Amino acid sequence: MKVAITGGNGQLGRYVVDAFEPDHEVTVVDRVDLGNRQPIGPVDLLDLEKVKLALAGQQAVVHLGGLDAAVDATPEQFFHTNTIATWNVMHAGCEAGVSRFSLCSSTSAYGFSLAGQRSAPDYLPIDESHRLRASDPYGLSKRVLEEIGSGFSERENVSVSFLRPCYVAFDPLLPRLVCCKNDEPEPDGGEWKESLPPLRWVVAPEDVAQCFRLAIENVEGLEVFNVCADDTFSSTPTRTRVQAVFGVSIPERQPAWFDGNPFASLLDNSKAKRLLGWQPNANWDVLAKRGKG
Repeated sequence: MKVAITGGNGQLGRYVVDAFEPDHEVTVVDRVDLGNRQPIGPVDLLDLEKVKLALAGQQAVVHLGGLDAAVDATPEQFFHTNTIATWNVMHAGCEAGVSRFSLCSSTSAYGFSLAGQRSAPDYLPIDESHRLRASDPYGLSKRVLEEIGSGFSERENVSVSFLRPCYVAFDPLLPRLVCCKNDEPEPDGGEWKESLPPLRWVVAPEDVAQCFRLAIENVEGLEVFNVCADDTFSSTPTRTRVQAVFGVSIPERQPAWFDGNPFASLLDNSKAKRLLGWQPNANWDVLAKRGKG
C-alpha cells in the first residue's frame, strides 16, 4: 500500500515511518526536508496546492503533522495550524482518491489535564465514548480535527480512524518519568519544557506507531481509539492520584479495573486491543529500564 505520513520527520513520525516501511511504500510529507522519502521536497501543510501534489497517487494517509502541545506557540497558531492542516489533508486526500486515513488526535481533547481549566472525568476508566471537554487551543484543535475527519468519513469508500495517544515517552523524557515515579526531584528537562501530565498516563512511541499501522490496515468506516500503556508512572495508586488531582471521587464503571492493578491507567485501551489486535509492549517496567539505562 502507498502510505503518506504527514509530519513523518518529527519525533513520533520517525517511529511511524519505521512501523510502515517493511511492508508499505512510504512517502513523507513534512515541512522539514531530510532528503529521504520526500519526492517533491518540503511541504507546508497550510499550502493546499503543495499538499495536493504530495498526496497524488497515495492510497492511505497517516496525519501527524501540526503543532504539538510541547511547542512554544500562541493560541492562535495552535488552533489555526492544526485545524487548517487537517482540512487540507482530508480535502486533498479525498480529491486524490485516498480511501484510508488515520489522524493523530490526543487525550488532550478530553480536557482533563490543563491546569486551571481541568474538568473531572464523568467516570473511570475513560473510554472513547466519554465526552470531549477541551477548551484550550491545543485540545480544542484536536476536537475539531475529529469533527473534520468525521465529516469526510461520510463520503463513499472513505475510512477514517482517530488515535488519541496520551503522553508519549520519548527516550529523552524517560529520566524525568523515573524520578517522578520514585518521588525524586526532576532532572533538567533540556529541550523538553512541557510539564508532566497530572494523570501520569504514558505510552511508548513505537506502540503508538504500531497502532497507526494497524488502524490503516484494518479500520473500515469510522473509529476512534485510546492509545496508552496499561499502567502509569505515578508514585501513588491511580485512585489516590485521581483524588489528588480532582479533589473528588470519580464513579467507576469497572471497579475491577483498579482492583487488579492499583496503578492501572485511567484510559481504557481495550477497544484497540479488541478491534485492531494491538498490544502495548512497553508498559512502565520496560520504560523504567530504558530511563535508567
